[in-house]
Amino acid sequence: KLKKINKFSTNIIIENDFYKTVKKAMFSVKFDRSGLPAINPTTMQSISNPAVFCGGDLAGCSETTVESVNDGKTAAWYMHCFLQVLNIYC
Repeated sequence: KLKKINKFSTNIIIENDFYKTVKKAMFSVKFDRSGLPAINPTTMQSISNPAVFCGGDLAGCSETTVESVNDGKTAAWYMHCFLQVLNIYC
């Protein structure tokens, strides 16, 4: 007997306590209308707090897992530049 599998797709985000805790911890970061941090899409750096970088789902720039991973890699590079006190945009 075959088991029927239902697949669902949604654009709805269900807020839970973890999401609220993360948002509370990011009090110095300004959020946009969609509830995501306002960031520079080139550097993945927060517009309101230059010491905060976002990548992946939190950045809201990517549509696929591969793009999310790349956003994280980009954020890591610009974190490195920030920590090395390099004012460059590679």
